[in-house]
Parts: sequence; C-alpha cells; structure tokens
Amino acid sequence: MHALPKRRNTAVDGFSPRPKGGPSYVAVHDNICLSEIAISCYVAAMKISLAATHQKFAIRAYEKGQLIINEQAYRNNLIIMPEQLIPDWRPQSVESLTVADFDELLALKPGMIILGTGERQIFPSAALYAKVTNAGIGVEIMNTPAACRTYNILMSEGRSIAAALMML
Repeated sequence: MHALPKRRNTAVDGFSPRPKGGPSYVAVHDNICLSEIAISCYVAAMKISLAATHQKFAIRAYEKGQLIINEQAYRNNLIIMPEQLIPDWRPQSVESLTVADFDELLALKPGMIILGTGERQIFPSAALYAKVTNAGIGVEIMNTPAACRTYNILMSEGRSIAAALMML
C-alpha cells in the first residue's frame, strides 16, 4: 500500500479535515478522501466522487435550487450528456412539458433519456414522448436526485445517455 501524504489544517472539498477530537490528518488518494481513524466520521458531510478524465460532464452534487456539474453551479433546468450540456432547458415543470421539448431531446440522438422531474417523480402524459419511444429510445422518469445518480452511473459505463433535469 502507498504511504498517504499528511495534510494538516487544510480543507478537502470545503470541509475541515480535523473536527474536534478527530484525526490529525486527512489524506487524498485516488480522488477518495481517507481519514486516519475512520471514514465514517466524514460520510455525512463529504461528497465522494471518482473523477474520470474521459467524460466531460459529470454531476458532482445536487441540492435544492442547484446542480453542481464539474465544479460549476447551475440553477436552471438543463439537459446533460457526457459530451454536451444544454443549460436553460425551457420547461419549468412537468405540467409545462410539450412534444417540442421531447423533440429537442430526440435530436440529440441518445440511446436513453432520463427525465428528472424535481423533488417528486411525476409522470407526464405518454403522448408527449411517444415519438421518442417509437424511435426506439428508452425514457426513464424519476425524481431529480435519482436521475442525477442514474446519469452518473450510466455515463461511467460509457452509455449514450441524456438527462433532462428539472431543479429541486
């Protein structure tokens, strides 16, 4: 095993590496933060993500009102693909979705589309996305946090994926 470098009194991902009574250092190895005592003391506050250089757009975090994609915050609905990001996607809610919104996704030619519908999973009318499914492209509808996680997994597998995400 490699010797892990010591980092004293510095922040990792914006979190203090030494809570009161905590370990004397936090080491970063292969983009995963490790502590001297136990990783569990950091799990609740730390974002753990593996950086893959061959993918361009990865969702690093999500919270009410914003998504962090590659270290940049986005506060509007958007479409994300591994090699393309379309900020400011038009619909403001599931109820305002139109056939044209799904045509925009179809034009991107993904192998699969994930629709993140905000805090709750809300199914739009199947007639809105019938053209997409008739073209042989799968459509999965889920809440936005689940859509973010699913997008990252499928992207890391090298899948042709587009996620249309509505803010929480």
